[in-house]
Amino acid sequence: MRWIRRILAILALGPIVLWLLCIAFVMLLGFGFGCEIHEGFANPCVVLGRDLAETAYTMGVFAAWGPLIFGPVSLGGGGYGRLLWRSTATVPARTAKAQQGRQQLPRLIAPLPPSACPVRPASWR
Repeated sequence: MRWIRRILAILALGPIVLWLLCIAFVMLLGFGFGCEIHEGFANPCVVLGRDLAETAYTMGVFAAWGPLIFGPVSLGGGGYGRLLWRSTATVPARTAKAQQGRQQLPRLIAPLPPSACPVRPASWR
């Protein structure tokens, strides 16, 4: 059960973290290195002697449109995780209550002996 919760947590939070990292990378390239990044086409972006134009373009598009892509995955993983957490969190409480209900209560009145019970008619048997 623990692994399922971890997988659902990764599905819920992983895309959000990836999207935030893309935003940070695009802002670093744009403000730190003076690269022009937009959704139209890839502009030349030379950083430390390497051209990162296609990478910057791809990350810029993902930074802009990422929530539309990962939103259903993230919300679905989070929703399933919450549902799973709620269903498993209440099981121990339910079983504890059930076990408490099964405990024998002290008898305040002694049971009647069989001879004191009225005889049933033959039609009731």
